[in-house]
Amino acid sequence: MTTVARGGIVTGATGPQPQAGEDGAGRIGVHPSELRDARRSPHAPCGRPGLLGANGATAVAAPPGGRPGPGRIRRRRPVAVERCRPEGETGMSRTTPPRPQDPVTVLPELVGHGRTTTRLHPRHGAPGVGDSSIGGPLLWPQDEPWPTCTEPHPRGEGYLLRDVEQRHAELYGPRRVRISPEGRLIPFHPVPRALHRPDLADTDPLPLLAVAQLYRRDVPDLAPGPDGCDLLQVLWCPFYLHGPNRLELEPRLYWRRSGEVGDVLAPAPRPEVAGPGSAFAGPCVLHPEQVIEYPDLPALPKAVSGRLTGGEAERYRAALGVAPGWKAGGFPHDHEAGPPPTRCACGAALTLLLAATYGEWDPENPTWQPVEDRPGRVRLNAPTGFGVCEGSAVQIFVCSDDPAHPHLTWTRL
Repeated sequence: MTTVARGGIVTGATGPQPQAGEDGAGRIGVHPSELRDARRSPHAPCGRPGLLGANGATAVAAPPGGRPGPGRIRRRRPVAVERCRPEGETGMSRTTPPRPQDPVTVLPELVGHGRTTTRLHPRHGAPGVGDSSIGGPLLWPQDEPWPTCTEPHPRGEGYLLRDVEQRHAELYGPRRVRISPEGRLIPFHPVPRALHRPDLADTDPLPLLAVAQLYRRDVPDLAPGPDGCDLLQVLWCPFYLHGPNRLELEPRLYWRRSGEVGDVLAPAPRPEVAGPGSAFAGPCVLHPEQVIEYPDLPALPKAVSGRLTGGEAERYRAALGVAPGWKAGGFPHDHEAGPPPTRCACGAALTLLLAATYGEWDPENPTWQPVEDRPGRVRLNAPTGFGVCEGSAVQIFVCSDDPAHPHLTWTRL
């Protein structure tokens, strides 16, 4: 099912928040060295503390449905933030191989229509609050309430989050011998579904899950935030029970100036139970890489897309058009059952902010699989654990004129 929902507003930084080098094959492989070089071994004290900016004024939160209004200004002292190396990794970058064929030789109308996107390449690890990450800890001010879901829906039945996290570590963490000294197979940690918290009412405040944290220094295609913010944080409810059809996630966006965050909230509140269907994204460090992509076939004019049929059309969509996986910016994934939105309520064009997907590439046609992950290593195809099945995706769009306008979310389960 594909659905489009109008989300809450893009929020500001502090205080209580409202609810809300190209080659001939068409590729540029750039890995931000700042992210890579800042990480250190997890077996030594984490990272070299560094100050994220100087004192300054906070960003201003936008009122519901409108533009940012005046907000109170507070001075904050900088905080030393640790940046950590992923567990079991050597700090390698990820490099998308050249496309098997230049897309513009297949469809000459694509000349000049390529667009950059930043593939995030999440891999299981132990990010810190100073890192861009998926499912990692957030640079969240200690004196700012952690957001909760109060929308009516069942919240006690599902999976214990601690079980989900342990299973994720077993599947995507460092490889471990799963044979006992007696020669028996060691089973994976059980994740039973049950009514774990019958005492929870349908409207009890439920802490949101930390989904993504993206620093602009690491993600060149991250859409601009309001008021010069350099940090985006994405959270959502751990249950797919939102939207008109009660089959959606409802992301909330928080923009910040990272240098203005003082003491950091630690540990952050966490839900005890996560719903069926994985809204959970396990802790992953990122290996951002900027690549060039082209519009998805259904998004092209019929006179152009109609020239590709059968296997040619499938090949374009699988290997030549939109880059798969978690990414920031670029072209959205399209779908015949329901195309993504294109216009904000104000009439301005929408920009893809973030795409969250189940798989990083198609295991049956792995042309997008990074060269560092070859051969094999299929388990790295879904490193975050997010999504119900292959093809699950959430895409978040923001207004190209004013990022403080309500964002829109496109969900496919």
